[in-house]
Amino acid sequence: MALNFPYQYYFDVSIDDSIESLAIPNPGVESCKVYTFKLRTKFKVLRKHDDDDDDDDEGMYDYETLETECLAATYSVPKHACFVELFNQPFRHIYFRLKEYLMADYQILSLIQRMLNLAERIVSFDPSVPVVSIVADVNVCTKQLVGEKIDEALDRAVRPDRLTPLDLVAEKEKKLCCPRVRDFLLYGLPRFIVFEGSGLMEECSICMCGHSCGALVSWLPCKHVFHSHCVTRWLMKRQSCPLCRHEIVLDDKGGRATTNEIFSFHILFSGAELSRNWAMIKRVVLLFLVLYSSIIIFTRPVTRLTTIDLGAYMDIWFSN
Repeated sequence: MALNFPYQYYFDVSIDDSIESLAIPNPGVESCKVYTFKLRTKFKVLRKHDDDDDDDDEGMYDYETLETECLAATYSVPKHACFVELFNQPFRHIYFRLKEYLMADYQILSLIQRMLNLAERIVSFDPSVPVVSIVADVNVCTKQLVGEKIDEALDRAVRPDRLTPLDLVAEKEKKLCCPRVRDFLLYGLPRFIVFEGSGLMEECSICMCGHSCGALVSWLPCKHVFHSHCVTRWLMKRQSCPLCRHEIVLDDKGGRATTNEIFSFHILFSGAELSRNWAMIKRVVLLFLVLYSSIIIFTRPVTRLTTIDLGAYMDIWFSN
């Protein structure tokens, strides 16, 4: 079934000259260079004018900022190493957050590529610079549809309190949960995007609210379904189902030790798909950097590219 609730994304990449970025210390090793990549996100709703029920012109909308958040990642790499080695760093949590914004892979690839391109230009201009700080200002816009009430648009809006806790994604606090649980919550817990009439979940037993069109939900091995952000916060404290108390057994890598059938609903992303897509994005961007820098590097070739049309979305999924 095609999804019909548009989300729009606008982003701009620039050098981060904020006070916080200037205060980033050099790791103390002369042979290392520090790279910082920051996502500054504004979550907005595009509110349609009351007297414009039929016109879908962009000028007929007002922007309203709902919330903001900031996610930063800092990496140290050998100063004289090939620039492409930077992309061997674990960018997975940045990719994960952008995916939670419901961004398509081609949009994520474009954003990461622009950040890396700017970092490469800075290093090329001044190889001695000790700290390279790049910021991407991202606008995640939920657009009110024609005939849709503003409360309905707000109910399906992408916003931080409906996403995975930012501290868990950014690893700011190591004591939030054990590493195996964190890996499961980020990369092993299936996430579904639901639509009207799906019948997947009438009410989340944690927050006691129903799902809205476009909500992210997750199901546990016992087949009970909850809002993804609700069950994530629950499992950070106790590794059992909120309803039946069925214990979730994790393997050494944070995945479920038991296999489960897949519902016939659109899977937004799961752990295996996340790893597969991320590996593919790394290959594509590395290839771009190789061509851009005239460096000969052999990478694993692309074997298949699959495109899925989701109506208002155009999503690209990469598979091996």
